[in-house]
Amino acid sequence: MPCYQVQTVSVAFEVEHVDLLEKAAVELGYRFTRLGNNVTLSDMRGVIKIDLAAGKAIAKDQRTVNDLKRSYSKQAVLLACQAMNWKPMWKTETQAVAAKGGW
Repeated sequence: MPCYQVQTVSVAFEVEHVDLLEKAAVELGYRFTRLGNNVTLSDMRGVIKIDLAAGKAIAKDQRTVNDLKRSYSKQAVLLACQAMNWKPMWKTETQAVAAKGGW
């Protein structure tokens, strides 16, 4: 008799700014839902569950969480640049150079 298994990964994911997490998730096409310290991101590919208090993300594979982490980091860089009145210029998907005066 066949057995149905669902494999998930649990990854450390510390979130300081939930609003940046929401922007990052929406940028990737996820629907963002928050209930207390629990965030659920869902789309056609699946679900990512984040426990903000524990600093953990649970998803079906590591790649989806890594994509979310990169998008979250990008939003943090944009926020920092905006606060300092710098303009970010993206050299690659993961590397930016900030120039004075921009926003």
